[in-house]
Amino acid sequence: MKVAFVGRSHGLKGELFLSSLHSRPEWPANVNSLQIGEQSFEVENCSPHKKGFIVKLKSLDSKAQADQLQFQEVFLDKSLFCLSQKEAEAEDSFYLMELLGFTVEIEGEQGRGSVLHFESDSKNQDFLIIEFPTKQEKLDKKTYSIPFVQAYIKEIDFKKKQILLKLPKDFLSLF
Repeated sequence: MKVAFVGRSHGLKGELFLSSLHSRPEWPANVNSLQIGEQSFEVENCSPHKKGFIVKLKSLDSKAQADQLQFQEVFLDKSLFCLSQKEAEAEDSFYLMELLGFTVEIEGEQGRGSVLHFESDSKNQDFLIIEFPTKQEKLDKKTYSIPFVQAYIKEIDFKKKQILLKLPKDFLSLF
């Protein structure tokens, strides 16, 4: 799963600054490896830094090596972001990435959509990017950016992988 990109090298010993794709970076504590572009790397050390992370990879020893990876996409195994069912129920918390692919129903609307991805704005407001089939053509689809706020969430069912939203009247017509 794409989670960041290499912003720049950091220091002289091959460290990288990874710029998160999310404005509030959530990075699992147990990252032992990652993928940059097509290459896999073992992680020696990782620490939060501004809106991203400083990462030291075992195979990089110089600034020149780190510079060669600049602007490439960074991928982590999706399973690193999943809480166990017990943790999710007990803490009522989860990573937004766990919602990718969930079916979405909006109360009072016809049709079902699916969560494509998520975004955040400069004020750290999370948005679900949801794709719905249009009424005109079954093959045609429309994408909506819906604020992911408690007031709009009626139910999230992790077992069925479904989200039920209750949006303000005529919310979707604003698009």
